[in-house]
Amino acid sequence: MTAPRPTNPSPPAHDRRADAGPAEVLLCEAACQAIVDCLRGEGALAPLPRTCRPH
Repeated sequence: MTAPRPTNPSPPAHDRRADAGPAEVLLCEAACQAIVDCLRGEGALAPLPRTCRPH
């Protein structure tokens, strides 16, 4: 038996942070900032270019 589909489409990923707790939001923002720094070639991940490369 399949579950009924919701009538409203799911919100975009960036709108789901309203459901997350403050710690989760801070962790997400820190991770996003680390990725941005890595792509710019600066920050803690800069010495590891193989693990972080733009597509």
